[in-house]
Amino acid sequence: MAATDKAVWFAENVLDLPDFLDAMPLGAAVYDSLGRVLHLNAYLQRLTGFSLDEARGLPCRHVLRTASCGRDCPLLRQGGCEQSLDTDIVNRARRKIPVRLSSRLLRGSNGEPLYRVDFVEELAQRGTDGMLTKKSGLGALIGKSAVMEDILSVLPEFARSDRPVLLVGETGTGKDLIAELIHESSLRAKRPFLRMNLGFLPANLLEAELFGRVAEEGAGLEEIRGRFQEAAGGSMFFPELSDVPLALQQRLAAFLDTGSVCPQGRKTPQPLDLRLLFATQRNPEELAEKGLLDPDFYKHLSILRLNLPPLRERGEDLPFLLAYFAERFAERFKKNVKGFSPEAMSVLAEYPYPGNVRELRNIVEYAVMTSKTSLIVPANLPVYVPVRPVAAEAEAAGQGPAGDAPKAKTAKARKDPAGKRSGS
Repeated sequence: MAATDKAVWFAENVLDLPDFLDAMPLGAAVYDSLGRVLHLNAYLQRLTGFSLDEARGLPCRHVLRTASCGRDCPLLRQGGCEQSLDTDIVNRARRKIPVRLSSRLLRGSNGEPLYRVDFVEELAQRGTDGMLTKKSGLGALIGKSAVMEDILSVLPEFARSDRPVLLVGETGTGKDLIAELIHESSLRAKRPFLRMNLGFLPANLLEAELFGRVAEEGAGLEEIRGRFQEAAGGSMFFPELSDVPLALQQRLAAFLDTGSVCPQGRKTPQPLDLRLLFATQRNPEELAEKGLLDPDFYKHLSILRLNLPPLRERGEDLPFLLAYFAERFAERFKKNVKGFSPEAMSVLAEYPYPGNVRELRNIVEYAVMTSKTSLIVPANLPVYVPVRPVAAEAEAAGQGPAGDAPKAKTAKARKDPAGKRSGS
């Protein structure tokens, strides 16, 4: 059997090779004995920009395109043992990507070379986990609940992909922060991150604003760049999916299919490298049922979707969030605030936080500003946070019924039109 025939047999028959390689969290390629591509896994297809159909049969150097491809490959020179090389590959969009390339030459029983397998690890991704951990100190991602651990565990994988992302969650759950983290943890981190709020733009101007246009200028034509061109190589974030009109959704679906845009006034599309991130407070399934989401567009957004839990479903995270923000604002305002009194903690534990982490942060900021002691007490909380009567607090603390004076003091504090409380 010729070497190429053996390689084809291997690719078609051994261990469900495509499924096995596609499950790997790094790039993988299989070549025949002549260095021609037999298989690229899904990860490496995204990284290089070549589909498997396009790459199959091409020489290795035409797909990975490393700095060493123009001369004798050091990985092949070093023989059949597993070897590694830190280098750069140039993807189809001509973006240079630092990688660690590990290669192994597989031989038959007679020593004849049969296949070569390359594994490609993005070096820029090695700091992703640390960056996410550091960035999570911003607040919305702090916590030890299982649901938050699950979210943090998938963010590095989302950062490695170039597919669009859909973030679903109530207001204040950290959608904007996570979108920015995904961008900053990706290979696009040094390129622009643009936040595109469509709610303030007239519908008839949206396409020109996004994709650019060709305008008459004197005797000639001038091409005016759109936001897509300004963000080229980076990421664009749409903070509310329901603000994207259907006609624009169809244009975005076409861009996600082809990787190209056509500015108004031009007849030929232009290739453009840009990752799209979307968020919504609304239920995407309900939007689709009401005909507010284009089916093709919605299919693209359904691949990488992340549902962010409201704070009321993260009960065990509440003490960590309160401690974090108290420490942060105490440092900012030069206050000697060390924490919360048991009564204040009881009030905050019962509050529903309709604005989620964002509202919790605002509550703690106000409490630290108004505190006069080392512990935040109920009187320091904003007036809209319900505070139990002093008698109930005293009884809960085992102190027996409280007198009328403290009740009057609490009532007065809650009626203060300036939102201030006394007794702090």
